[in-house]
Amino acid sequence: MVLAALAIGVSTSRAVPSGITVAQVTVPGPNGLDLPGVLFQGSLPPGPQPAVVLLHGCSGMWKNHVPFETDQGTGEPLVDEVLDKWGRELASRGITVLAVDSLTPRTSQDTPDAEWQVQCGWSYDQGVSENTVRPRDAEAAQAWLAARGDVD
Repeated sequence: MVLAALAIGVSTSRAVPSGITVAQVTVPGPNGLDLPGVLFQGSLPPGPQPAVVLLHGCSGMWKNHVPFETDQGTGEPLVDEVLDKWGRELASRGITVLAVDSLTPRTSQDTPDAEWQVQCGWSYDQGVSENTVRPRDAEAAQAWLAARGDVD
């Protein structure tokens, strides 16, 4: 199973392919923490499919920095546009994609949600560490995908 998305040439002017489902899921994370996730899947042929885990950057996973917001028309979770673009692109190629949120379940009581969702420029000991915490989230997401019968 691949843990990182491969760089695939994507045309920004192409139409979004139909048949892609985008759903919010919960992934059992490290130390009993539930990690919010968004699963992208295309119209899959029978049998297990390859999968990738996508991790957000320091500006968080959610569009407009609002966790769990959904599109009024489709009901789909509104994730950061880069994650959405790659999730849909890879799903259109038959790859199951799980984007996992490391920030929201660890929101600090001392920091407003909107500020917590943007950790760019924070010092090493602030927020969620990309060196010690986020790799364990990626491993938990990989394990969750591996336990599914539809993932290779």
